Amino acid sequence: MNKLTDIIVQATSPKAPLTVQEVTKRIKSEWPKLTKYQAVRIARTETAAVWMHTAANAYAANGISEWESIVAKGPSIEVDASGACGFCSEQAAHTHSMDDVLLPPYHPHCRCDIVPVLEDPVTGEHWLPPDEPWAGGGE
Repeated sequence: MNKLTDIIVQATSPKAPLTVQEVTKRIKSEWPKLTKYQAVRIARTETAAVWMHTAANAYAANGISEWESIVAKGPSIEVDASGACGFCSEQAAHTHSMDDVLLPPYHPHCRCDIVPVLEDPVTGEHWLPPDEPWAGGGE
């Protein structure tokens, strides 16, 4: 693996995930000529890509067939719903199939997220988890 891949894999470990600030610090120490802005952009975008694909895989493994993109907003990130870029707003306007290969982040610094659609698109019935939680492994 290359150095950036190593950093991102370590950063997204479910056992001990790192904050964007910690990832930025590691990137800056490896590539000191990067500006802080560049290091933050890489840290945020690359870790988000891993988390989005992880979420999508978990949804698919649990029988979810569609997802929606949501635009991050709020005072802590200095974005309101009207401040989102056009592409992110367009993606949030409709549901996506689990087969859709385009997941957030849609662009550098993207803070969009995905959420599962918890109803059957054909019957309209709400999806509920099984009565018995999956314990893993075979029968």
